[in-house]
Amino acid sequence: MAGKLNSSHNVTIGIGGEFDGEICAHKVVVSGRIDGSVDAERLEIVSSGKVSGEIRVAELVIEPGGQFNGSSHIKSADTQPPRRISHQPESGNEATSPSRTEDEPDKPLQATGS
Repeated sequence: MAGKLNSSHNVTIGIGGEFDGEICAHKVVVSGRIDGSVDAERLEIVSSGKVSGEIRVAELVIEPGGQFNGSSHIKSADTQPPRRISHQPESGNEATSPSRTEDEPDKPLQATGS
């Protein structure tokens, strides 16, 4: 199939499916082949999928075996900005460190302190 596809819903290119052209959709899942451009919030290329061309997405998932050849542009998500995580304690706070006792070597690490 060839052309331009616009959808506010999800688009799936199944195994054996081929699309040449432009796809603009909420989510695109590729098990077959796309040659062209994809503009979506999320693009998933599964193990049998192949995408060649230009993509513009907020989220990109490529399973082992999936192939992508082209250029990518990450769209800014309409979510809250990421939290800043620092290994440096803020002024006035004591540092925390993971701990476990020698009696429990297999116990998962837990942060201590305030």
